Amino acid sequence: MKTIAKKGKENGAWGRSRVSWKSALFAVLIVPAGSELAAQTEGSGAASVSAGKSPWFVEASVGLSFIPGGDILIDGVSYEAEYDNGQLFRGAVGRRLGRNWTTALEWYYRTNDAESFVSDSAVIGGGDLASTNLFLGLTYTVDERFNLLGFRPSLGFGVGLMQEVNLDLEGFGNEDFSDNWTFGWQWSVAVGRPIGRAGWLYVEGRAISGGEVDLESSTQDRAVTFDYDAWALLAGFRWSF
Repeated sequence: MKTIAKKGKENGAWGRSRVSWKSALFAVLIVPAGSELAAQTEGSGAASVSAGKSPWFVEASVGLSFIPGGDILIDGVSYEAEYDNGQLFRGAVGRRLGRNWTTALEWYYRTNDAESFVSDSAVIGGGDLASTNLFLGLTYTVDERFNLLGFRPSLGFGVGLMQEVNLDLEGFGNEDFSDNWTFGWQWSVAVGRPIGRAGWLYVEGRAISGGEVDLESSTQDRAVTFDYDAWALLAGFRWSF
């Protein structure tokens, strides 16, 4: 009986020692490995944040400006205006707001040659319609999972001031008509894709409107009235700091 009891005690001690040995092995091998994995995961998250780009960026774009023909009232006489395709030059400073939103303060200049102004009794040939514009815009770009061949679409809207709207009429002895600080709005549709870690290349269609504008002559007491609507097709590049 003593032998059996002694063996039982030995077996119990051996069982406990095996349990302790397994616990020690687990503590030595498994726990440090898990801690190292957690540290790597936490470290990678911190690295991705620290390696992320600054929220600030600059943009530059250039393209074609289009103005649809339409009615224009020159010194009380109605004319049908026709415009040639022109140019638009744009620069902006902006900031990202989270993953999908950006806001930008932009300045751009657009100009279109006036082909002719035709009324029932007269034809005025030549001229130029131009404006300088300061706008604040907000743009939403879809998530990366919705990209097509690496391109992501975006939709933007903005409001601002046309610092100067200017119409030069060569047929009126180069008479100049202008107005300052006219309120306007715009919307845009674009597709873009990243270039490297800091670049963004895009093409954009844009509509710009100032409603009905009244331009005063710089030399005589007469005015020009028309609906200011313009379109643009741009290619641009963004650089994040």
